[in-house]
Amino acid sequence: MKSVALLSASLILATIPSTFAIPTSRGIGARWVKSGAKSVQEPSTNAAAADAEQDYIVVLADDEKRPWSEVFKSMGWNTTETIAARSVDGHDVPTFRAFETDEGESIQTFGTHIRAFTMTMKKTDGASIQSLPNVAIMEKDHKRSWAVMPRKTPYRQRNMPRSVVPYGQTLPVGFEITKRQAPGNSSDGFLQQSTAPWNLQRISSQGTVTSNGRRVTDLNFDYRFDRKSGLGVDVYMIDSGFNVQHVDFGGRLQVLFSPSQDGGKDTIGHGTHTSGTVGSLTYGVAKNVNIFGAKVGDDAPTDSALVAGLDAAINQHNQRKTLPGFAGSVISMSLGGPELGQTLFSVVQRASQAGMHISIAAGNDNRDACGDFPGGFNRQLPIINVGATDVNDNRANFSNFGPCVDIHAPGVDIVSTFNTGPQSVDSLQGTSMACPAVTGMIAYELTLNPNLRLDPAGMKKHILSKALPNVIKGTQGVTPGGFVMLNNDFPGNPAPRPSQ
Repeated sequence: MKSVALLSASLILATIPSTFAIPTSRGIGARWVKSGAKSVQEPSTNAAAADAEQDYIVVLADDEKRPWSEVFKSMGWNTTETIAARSVDGHDVPTFRAFETDEGESIQTFGTHIRAFTMTMKKTDGASIQSLPNVAIMEKDHKRSWAVMPRKTPYRQRNMPRSVVPYGQTLPVGFEITKRQAPGNSSDGFLQQSTAPWNLQRISSQGTVTSNGRRVTDLNFDYRFDRKSGLGVDVYMIDSGFNVQHVDFGGRLQVLFSPSQDGGKDTIGHGTHTSGTVGSLTYGVAKNVNIFGAKVGDDAPTDSALVAGLDAAINQHNQRKTLPGFAGSVISMSLGGPELGQTLFSVVQRASQAGMHISIAAGNDNRDACGDFPGGFNRQLPIINVGATDVNDNRANFSNFGPCVDIHAPGVDIVSTFNTGPQSVDSLQGTSMACPAVTGMIAYELTLNPNLRLDPAGMKKHILSKALPNVIKGTQGVTPGGFVMLNNDFPGNPAPRPSQ
């Protein structure tokens, strides 16, 4: 590994801060170093171990426009490009490239809105790179985790036939829509699905779901919704992979990006499950959305993969937002971790500034969400951070809490699409399952409120204005924050069903 600057050992250790603050300025600009950052304290008796190799992300300054080979040469490396571009499911991903130095070290580059590369290096070498004027950010390439709890026994579906009937057909005499009407003052635009999972009934009802002998994983609850929900909206799932062959997506799910050569295959089911809650026919909130999947890892997504996937989503959003029929873009991230990365903040900020709406999972550690990525970002960005509840409207005992949580949604015993076959389903729990309900609701409301198409702050205010207050239980002794329930503002509740 060539060093590109001659620095004393003490200066080297001082130039890589141990923690990062999140700036509020637009864009990355020049090299950023936390003001007053403390130097990393290394054990004096084991300097070699303290300087062990780690994976780092290096983000270039906005004004660095040179080709990658020239950038690397200025840093002291002669490189050969080994992967010029990748194609995933018919989509070119030219921003993800690979290089190798003369010394045999691998470098991976990515990004168009944020130009960055990852490399394994020693801290001392990293400090040399960080000192360069064309480097904006230098930080560890952290690993994140999906915000899902350990799985239960795989669930096998019942009542799989889809029954979506005109709204009003199964309601008691005298029940009328008074708050929301379809164009033309008729109720023809509203449907009722009688084979829905419980979470869909909860977000389209004013009251708590009553079981009447039904199991929480049965598919015989009622979902009331606008038939146009999500039409023209693009949803970008930043997740573990996707079962594009599942019949419930009807061809509306495509893989946009994957850092590997597996075509975005979902090996663990998480990405397929969350996508189903967003927009599948049986389990989805917004049943007409276009879903674009960005696979960012299997079990432990890295920051670099997240940034690359988000960058691909921003790039496509900017291409599609001027096309006829475009109704808005939503990013869904059901993941988290205990470090607030500057690189991730920068790319999430750019997505928001581009007019993309963002929902995130609060996390499952039963602690203050403000210290986790991405929850801690919502104090500076108009993203929606989502906690989880159960069928009885109790706050899930695993759900993170505090002032950085904006809203709650059903997240326990959630049935949705899965990865093991074209009709497979499973029941999972976690704030991972609550987040996509909000994602779907944003898409739902974008169709009905085109004035909010590129206004994330306005949409966040709108979603929170429709949420139900004073219904979430089990909040005693927990720091207040976001104790309102996601809702689409349908009046009343579905007609009671006979006991099973």
